[in-house]
Amino acid sequence: AARAFVAENIGSPFPFATHRFMTDGVDLLMEFDDVFDGDGTDKTVVANRGGQLGWSPMFKKTIKSFEYQDNVVIRWKVAGTESPIIIDPRVAFGETNVQGIPTGVIFQRWNAGEDSNDLAEDFGIGRTLVRKAIQFEGRLRDKAFEADFN
Repeated sequence: AARAFVAENIGSPFPFATHRFMTDGVDLLMEFDDVFDGDGTDKTVVANRGGQLGWSPMFKKTIKSFEYQDNVVIRWKVAGTESPIIIDPRVAFGETNVQGIPTGVIFQRWNAGEDSNDLAEDFGIGRTLVRKAIQFEGRLRDKAFEADFN
């Protein structure tokens, strides 16, 4: 839907290769001024919803979780800007990871009975990063998690 909208309104046959998109994790967004003429102050175009307008401050926090190089997204801080959990297609085959170690691998080993100290030592990362990886994988309230980290 976003491709069709941008192709029609901007006349770009390959919009993902030639235009900068953003996301809030649900929708594909563009700066208002990149699509329409006029004062786009605090406006964002929701490209995959036929150009619906959004209010930029609402998207500001999640949009900052993307890192760009030459106008191409190279890294996504998927759990927020302060989180060490990232997606980078050049690292760990694009899996969510912490310092290059897939969060799923950390979680699977922890779920198989290894404790956080052993995992931290094996992977060469701090116990805090092990905890963040397991939290990301959804085990925050698990009794075994609480016992291991408290």
